Amino acid sequence: MDLLSIASNCATILTAVVATATAVYFFRLKRQRIRILETYLKFSVEKGQARRLPHLMAECLMTEGQLFEAALASRKVNVWNAFDDDGNETPIILFNYDPKGRARKVRSK
Repeated sequence: MDLLSIASNCATILTAVVATATAVYFFRLKRQRIRILETYLKFSVEKGQARRLPHLMAECLMTEGQLFEAALASRKVNVWNAFDDDGNETPIILFNYDPKGRARKVRSK
C-alpha cells in the first residue's frame, strides 16, 4: 500500500470518530438541558403553578430557543399560551411540571 491510501484510511477513521463524538456531545447536552428544566420546575415550583418564559430563562440560564427545545422534548413539561386579563393580545407562554407526563393527543383516523 502506498502512503496516500494509508493517509486516506486514517482520515476516514478519524472523521468517523469525530462525527460520533460530536453526536454524543450534542445528545448529552440536550438531555442535560431537559434535566435542568425538569428539576427546576419539579422542586422550585408549587404544584399546579406555572412559570413564564423570562423567569425560566433567568433561572435555568438558557436561551429562549434552548428552553423551548428542552420543554418540547420532555414528556413531563407542559407548555401552553394564555392571554393577559387587561385585553392585550400578546400571548404569555407558560411552563409547568407534570410528574405523570403531559397528555398526548391521539390522532383520529
